[in-house]
Amino acid sequence: MRVFSRTNLFYMRQVYGAWSGMGDTVQQLVGQLPWGHHLILLARVSEPSARLWYLEQAVLQGWSRSILSIHVASGLHKRQGKALSNFSTTLASPQAALAQQALRDPYVFDFLSLGPNVQERELELALVAHVQRFLLELGVGFAFVGRQVHLEVGQEDFFLDLLFYNLKLRCFVVIELKAVPFKPEFAGKMNFYLSAVDAQLRHPEDRPSIGLLLCHSKDRLVVEYALRGLGTPIVVAGAHRPLTGQRGGQEAEGAPPPGCFWREDRETCRASPGRPSCEEEVTRNAFSCTPLPQVGWLIRSSTESVHAS
Repeated sequence: MRVFSRTNLFYMRQVYGAWSGMGDTVQQLVGQLPWGHHLILLARVSEPSARLWYLEQAVLQGWSRSILSIHVASGLHKRQGKALSNFSTTLASPQAALAQQALRDPYVFDFLSLGPNVQERELELALVAHVQRFLLELGVGFAFVGRQVHLEVGQEDFFLDLLFYNLKLRCFVVIELKAVPFKPEFAGKMNFYLSAVDAQLRHPEDRPSIGLLLCHSKDRLVVEYALRGLGTPIVVAGAHRPLTGQRGGQEAEGAPPPGCFWREDRETCRASPGRPSCEEEVTRNAFSCTPLPQVGWLIRSSTESVHAS
């Protein structure tokens, strides 16, 4: 006969009290999460609506316990789908809703340790060096294509800060980093970049490319006026990062080759003597470096152009 400790009985009572009376659908979701996930939700999420949101996302996305803990700590439920965009006027209805929910505001880069006067190139290099955590913060489906991706338009050369491909949205995502508050001219430049990417890199089966401007701060009304009337889908979000000495989270060592994408393991990590911790194991196994399905691009290096295969 199995005997439960007083602590376990207490937690069981809490789990029952948290989810009882919430309907059959919720009960089915509850049964799909490991016990450790429930302990995190009970201990760190007090709002019932927020707890339900994390429950649904953890089951849908297959979050491991460590990933659930990271998202809870960063307040993801308050940020998901909150970015300012013009998707309602530039994308078809189903794609617009999917794209809006795939992005967030602000993005939390608590894994970086940079000074208050950081330059954009320093921020770019730091994000690439910690690309595992960067991909985790971007969300599910993002594939890293490269940094400083070269585009030749007419007789001039242009370079994209960061280029990603989203496997769920089936489109390229151009990210421009701005260490200053948002300015209207940023939207015009991004509009140009998206037109060039759609003309040179986009395949016929791809959806329209999306631009993500990560700025130090933004004025909501200025953003709305700047995006109004543009024909390309652009989103503007803040980028929150701690000052030097306030670093949090776990540092991921090195950067994967372009074309790797984040996969959030459905396996629960079980730490034991002689084995790495859950966080270390998730970091080591965080990437699936198999060729991207149906993307059709030969990625030569992180600093070279992307050519059609």
